[in-house]
This record gives sequence, C-alpha cells and structure tokens, in this order.
Amino acid sequence: MSKIAGQFDPPLAFDRAPQVEAATRVRTADLAARRAALALALQDDAERLRGQLWQPAVHGEFAGKEGHWQHVNLDQPRFVDQRQIIASVQTAVGTSLRLAPVEGGENAEQVRSMLGVLGEALTQAANDDQAHDDDGGAAGG
Repeated sequence: MSKIAGQFDPPLAFDRAPQVEAATRVRTADLAARRAALALALQDDAERLRGQLWQPAVHGEFAGKEGHWQHVNLDQPRFVDQRQIIASVQTAVGTSLRLAPVEGGENAEQVRSMLGVLGEALTQAANDDQAHDDDGGAAGG
C-alpha cells in the first residue's frame, strides 16, 4: 500500500499527526465550553431548588385501605422534603464547582469552607431528624 501511495504525484502520506492534534485541541475546547454551560445550568437549577424551600407545596400519598390518593396544601414543604431540597442544592452546586472550579485561592478556600459548614449542618439536621423519629416524635418539623 505504501509503495502505491508513494507513486502518486504528490505522494500520498499517512501521517496525519498535525490534523489529529488540531482536532484534539478543538474537541477539548468544545468540551470545556459544554462543561462551563452545564456548570451554569446547574447553578440555575440550584437557585430554583433553593427557592422551593419556603414556597407553598402540595404533599400527596396513597392512603387508606383502598389506597386512595390523598393530598394536602402546605404553607411550605415538610421538613423531610426541605432537607432533600437542601441536599439537591448542595449536589448541584458541588457538581457545578467541579465542572467549572472557582478561580483564585482565597475565593476557592471560602467556597470549600462554606460547603463544609453546609455539609456539617445537613448532617446535624439528619441526625436531629433521625433522633426525632426514633423517640416517636410528632410528624412535621
């Protein structure tokens, strides 16, 4: 095959390293742009989720012997649902930060510190809720 390719004028070559390198740079840049866009979208999601913490909510479940759908309008989500919202916010923000890290050492350290404090608060809330459930506390929070 190489002999036949060499007989062409100009000879055909199989070395495409420069084109592959350029294509790899373009693909890397495209992926970086897509990650940045996803990071922004996740931040938007986190903000929308966070807004649900104190908004009216509908809680529903199947109940009774016949399994009828029951629902109730609440002034805000139940505590357990608020905790899940906070966990979702934390996940979205954390993923956003991994996709598009904060630049600068001081600001990045502040964000890590804030996320650490948030994680500790969520753990404490989960422990408090578990203790409340274990001692037969009333529903709600």
